[in-house]
Amino acid sequence: MLGEIKLIGFSKYTILLNVLGSKNVMFGTYGRNQIVLKKLGHSWELEKLDDKICKELKLNADCQILPAEEDWPVPKYYGACGRVAVEEFAGTMLTAHHHSPWLSRADMARQLLIAAKQFTVRHPYFRFYLTDVSPDNIAVDSSGRLRFVDLENVIVVDKNISNDGKPSSWDTLHSSENFDCPGCFAFSTHELCTHQISDHNFYAVCQHLLAPDISSDLLPGGLLHDIPLHIVKSHPHLPDLLKECSQPDKLADRFIAAQQLLTVLIEVITNYSTVT
Repeated sequence: MLGEIKLIGFSKYTILLNVLGSKNVMFGTYGRNQIVLKKLGHSWELEKLDDKICKELKLNADCQILPAEEDWPVPKYYGACGRVAVEEFAGTMLTAHHHSPWLSRADMARQLLIAAKQFTVRHPYFRFYLTDVSPDNIAVDSSGRLRFVDLENVIVVDKNISNDGKPSSWDTLHSSENFDCPGCFAFSTHELCTHQISDHNFYAVCQHLLAPDISSDLLPGGLLHDIPLHIVKSHPHLPDLLKECSQPDKLADRFIAAQQLLTVLIEVITNYSTVT
């Protein structure tokens, strides 16, 4: 496999960054496919891992439990050599599409909501809660397909714990709060891990990627900024659903608002597919 990999765009500056450990990503080709080579951690993280392996014998296998081949919104994984993983190149960052035609952005929002639902309910054994939804961690390819390219920081919750291990709050729906902290992606690991299900992923997508009042400088106004007037006229509840998904009035409302927002986006995309 290594003989078929060729690095591209590898300047002296890039080499220096990788040597210093401040950059962990390289680009290349594998046959006819564009790929990304990821160093599996910063130098200090690998040194810490060495210490655990050599002195404490604490080594857990990192399984590929979200394969792209099963339609998870992640890049295809080709394999690894040593401490470098080889993945499919998934496209340009979401930030590059901030001023794309509104219907294109609406389709990206549709995919984000579907991904939030998949990570929450699709896997038979685990829930995956996103803790870093920076637009730079999400890529869009030339066909408009969206994928999460960095799932290093994810909270994994066992959906099927035994009755003996259930916390008292387990059967209560958890709803992520909106804290008065501009620019903060605030959450409680303890709360996510002590409830059977949470609306956290919808909170992450709506509050920090889609909503018009997000504070991120990477997507000012949110991904769905400047909704065309004719779409607001035909779907007047769209702005309200976006706000409700971001900042719901009551517990469980975010799940409902997210599903209704997804339905409206699908209707808009279908009805106005020729509108730019």
